[in-house]
Amino acid sequence: VPVWLEVISKVNPLTYGVDAIRQAFLSTGSIEVVAIEGMPPPPTGLTVLGHTMTVVEDAAVVAALGTILVVAAVVVFSQRD
Repeated sequence: VPVWLEVISKVNPLTYGVDAIRQAFLSTGSIEVVAIEGMPPPPTGLTVLGHTMTVVEDAAVVAALGTILVVAAVVVFSQRD
């Protein structure tokens, strides 16, 4: 992925929600992921600045961004009156 597209994806809150869901399904052990011989298993967890995000961290990012956006919307709509 080009660097500019990677930066855009790390700012998009949907990335963190999808990553949390992906980790929940792939890392539970209930679903066997069949690896092709010689290929590593698919990675789970989004890497941000060298740190692999956990499900809890992904949920915290989504909650924080949601809170910021709701507060911003309340401020903007209250100024319209």
